[in-house]
Amino acid sequence: MAALLIPLALAAPGGGLATTLQRFDLAQLTANATQIFVGRCHSAKTEIESEQVYTHYLFSVEQMIKGDPAQEVHVHLLGGE
Repeated sequence: MAALLIPLALAAPGGGLATTLQRFDLAQLTANATQIFVGRCHSAKTEIESEQVYTHYLFSVEQMIKGDPAQEVHVHLLGGE
């Protein structure tokens, strides 16, 4: 029975996928960031794009700390509901 479960687990979708995470401290995150701001989130909307779920956020900028000045910032992230 165990010999049957291993091939089935390897054949399952996503069974061969791997993820690598890298840990950053605050100084590294700040140095790598293109924008840093203080703001307020006005909307969050999930959409399916290219068969993947994305969440789109709209922020109004109260204070831009790093990056080009902007009134609003749109953030698009993979994942959502």
